Amino acid sequence: MVAPVQQAANSQANNVDADQPMPFVGVVVVDALNAAPAVNTAPAVNAAPAVNAAAATVPVANENVPPAAVEVAAPAVPPQPVVVYSEEELARNVQCKLGDDCIVEVRWVCLMQCKIFSSMWTAMNGDIGTDPFPIMDVDSETFCLVNAWLEEHIGLPEPVVVENPVTTDRLRFQFTDFERQFFDSLPIDCEDLKAVYMASNFLDIKSLLLYCAQEFADRIVDKSPEVIREMLGLEDDLTDEQRGEMLNEVRVMNGGGEGEPDPNAQ
Repeated sequence: MVAPVQQAANSQANNVDADQPMPFVGVVVVDALNAAPAVNTAPAVNAAPAVNAAAATVPVANENVPPAAVEVAAPAVPPQPVVVYSEEELARNVQCKLGDDCIVEVRWVCLMQCKIFSSMWTAMNGDIGTDPFPIMDVDSETFCLVNAWLEEHIGLPEPVVVENPVTTDRLRFQFTDFERQFFDSLPIDCEDLKAVYMASNFLDIKSLLLYCAQEFADRIVDKSPEVIREMLGLEDDLTDEQRGEMLNEVRVMNGGGEGEPDPNAQ
């Protein structure tokens, strides 16, 4: 069974017309996921989009806390205000040209989460001309997934990377229901996840980039090199001699003698 977000993406990608703008406004956010997002649905006074109840605070992780025996103060993260948009800004659309030559209309408030667009918009004082904004490194199917993420994160502060002050390990981000279902909808082989990650890197979407990295790490943790290569579609280009040298180096690092047989080897 194809996951809801992926199904919506495939449907949009199969019905696009390279000569006609394809609307991406409101694409596969809640309906496609068939789940209510973790947001505050009460309308704001000045037509700001719905945001989660903790939106005034930067999303930070709270797992991997130090042992109870160690008294460590949590890192202080200054709150950031939710971005509030006017009705005109919420209704503004921008044409974009994707890597498969599709012309799509995207909400301006979504594109402003992409630093590749927002920095240009600011530098040019909003005068970006009438030509479609080029997003040539992203195809329409992948962009449909990316846009679903952007729609759900309109106005929310960017996540902040926080390290455990004792271990210096990076603390994990806590996914909302939408975010968890978003990643669960991507196949386990990581191809779509890789495509979304590359798109978020190209567009410079901090929230999606950081969360994709965490999801990648979760999928490959404790996996053998052979399984990881299979998941990521990577070829094993090591010769038997190179592989033997690497195993020998590992044995030496672990206290074994050079050239000694590995007692755990099968």
